[in-house]
Amino acid sequence: MISTLFQEGIILSLMMKIQKKSLKHTNITICFLKMQLVLHLIYKGIVIYIHTINFVKKLVNVITNRYMEYFTKEFDKYLLDIGSYDENNEKVPGFYTFFPQMLPWVGNNYGIDCKKLLLIGESHYLPKDNEDISLLDPKDWYNEIHEYDDESNIYDYTNTRGLLNGFSEWNSSNMYKNPAKIIQDLLNKYKHNDISKNPLSYIAFYNYFLRPAVFTKSIKNKLQEQDIRIARDTFIEIVGVLKPDAVCFLSKLAYENFSTNVKQSFDFPIGSVPHPACSWWNKVSYYSNGLKGKEQFEKFLTDNKIFAI
Repeated sequence: MISTLFQEGIILSLMMKIQKKSLKHTNITICFLKMQLVLHLIYKGIVIYIHTINFVKKLVNVITNRYMEYFTKEFDKYLLDIGSYDENNEKVPGFYTFFPQMLPWVGNNYGIDCKKLLLIGESHYLPKDNEDISLLDPKDWYNEIHEYDDESNIYDYTNTRGLLNGFSEWNSSNMYKNPAKIIQDLLNKYKHNDISKNPLSYIAFYNYFLRPAVFTKSIKNKLQEQDIRIARDTFIEIVGVLKPDAVCFLSKLAYENFSTNVKQSFDFPIGSVPHPACSWWNKVSYYSNGLKGKEQFEKFLTDNKIFAI
């Protein structure tokens, strides 16, 4: 009996020691977990802070771009005269008189500390669910002033300067965002003075075809003789006004149509790359010499030393 009690005492003593050690380890574990939780909360707080700062910066840039003008109206007098002609001693106005919102974008840094680069897109689009059939017919689209319904957004969708002036990497179409990123990278590489918040302020831009396409679709199958003729004549007059050092088409369709229909030669390099919003911008095509669309664009700018002057 005594031996049994003795044994039980020893067992009890051992159990108490084990419990003390276990309690000690439990306390250490709890402390460790608390530290992990605190560090995790600190990390999350830092991440949220960084994201908040970036969000605020982007928001400020969007608001700033919306209310600041990064383009010049220096050439407007001549651009508005494009396509006009005299008939019976009266001046017949040209295209941009009827569609001033489609005037070419000429950045306020165009040709300043860099060569004069003219980028040419394909066409504007009509807004979704606002595909007024009369606007898709060349006879109705050209040579008349259109009254736009405030709710249709047609004016905004065809406002070249509005689209590029409000550019930001946060809220813009890949059509503008993708070329702008490469332009920004080259500006950072070659320019040492203050760089504009809007990299598109260093270029000029307009869409080759001056009649809009159906929302998100190419105008390719809707082109008519009048579209092709007006696009050709407008190009010749625009380069005469803006006098670019280089022209790059951001549309295979526009470039091929230009090559077929504009017969005169020019004293500046003319190139083309895939549409920045299409998959070939990030893929190698059979005809691209092993380069993705974005690499072709960067090569054109680099080879012609647009920003490296």
